Amino acid sequence: MRASALEVLDFTRGMTFEAFLQDRKTINAVIRSLEVFPQNVRVRHSDIPWRDVAGMRDKLIHEYHGVDLEIVWRTVQEDVPALLPRIEKVLAEERARERVRREGDGASGGEKGGDPV
Repeated sequence: MRASALEVLDFTRGMTFEAFLQDRKTINAVIRSLEVFPQNVRVRHSDIPWRDVAGMRDKLIHEYHGVDLEIVWRTVQEDVPALLPRIEKVLAEERARERVRREGDGASGGEKGGDPV
């Protein structure tokens, strides 16, 4: 989830809305990145507005050709940056939970890589 959020910000960095509207590759990349926001941590992290995230994802998946690009742009410019601190918190909590679980199992070794959220 963090990777997807950072991707959409990177894809649109320095762009105006007008430039975004003219760039089909960026539009497609942003929409795809927003579609893949995972839904596997909703229960433990109710502070994140999952309904809004899922609503955007569902709209993008089911209504691709009818997507309102102004809403997509506003999501990238306003909602995604607002979600990043919450996503970072979720990641920290998930890592701590995994660390406690491993310690409880007597496992040792380094942390697993990747972005669980």
